[in-house]
Amino acid sequence: MTLLDSLKPAFRAVIVNWKPMLLIQVGAIALVLTYYQSPGLQAWCVGLAGFKERGGLPFAAIAGAIAGGIVPEVAKFLTNNRAKPQSWREVACVAAYFACMGLSVDIMYTGMGHLYGMDHHVVTVLKKTATDMGLFCPICAVTTTVLVFTWKDYRFSWPATKAAFRDGGYFDRYIKVLLPNWMIWIPVISAIYSLPVNLQFLTAQLAEAAWSLVVVHISQGENEQVKA
Repeated sequence: MTLLDSLKPAFRAVIVNWKPMLLIQVGAIALVLTYYQSPGLQAWCVGLAGFKERGGLPFAAIAGAIAGGIVPEVAKFLTNNRAKPQSWREVACVAAYFACMGLSVDIMYTGMGHLYGMDHHVVTVLKKTATDMGLFCPICAVTTTVLVFTWKDYRFSWPATKAAFRDGGYFDRYIKVLLPNWMIWIPVISAIYSLPVNLQFLTAQLAEAAWSLVVVHISQGENEQVKA
């Protein structure tokens, strides 16, 4: 399998979902630009950060579920994107996955804040990006993504999922998620870590929604033969 073969599913995912992805990304850019011009938005982000701190891990889980499971479906609806629609069970599974991922990411961000600090210096941003993309991403995020999304696409059957992973099937799926993850998230997460702390949470959720569109499409494409 060549590098191009590994990246083709991601390219197809972007092409098919470019409208909802563009809608989400425009929203993220507008949020960042408006933040620096609007004292009202800055105050609202401060309030949201305080609410998030009081809500703790349950809030992180709910936010992750909404960002990864609900926002992408709303964006597809608003842009009239009907490619490979998901059932309610699939949407619920994706939302539950991103809820767990929200918990994991919140714990990681808190830990890195204590370890590296909360400043926006270049060295701090590089340390956080390297830890996120070099450890958390390949060990935790991509591993669970391949497992959960393959299980979902094989109609929630563990025997079928295990069979799909035989003869290099797991590694093939792993690489086809890992490489696009790095391509999309390394520049995005570096930018997020460079933003004011109060703006990082909302921006990260919008980025998570865009990534959800990509990873769902990659997974469906790899396992679409079981839909017949």
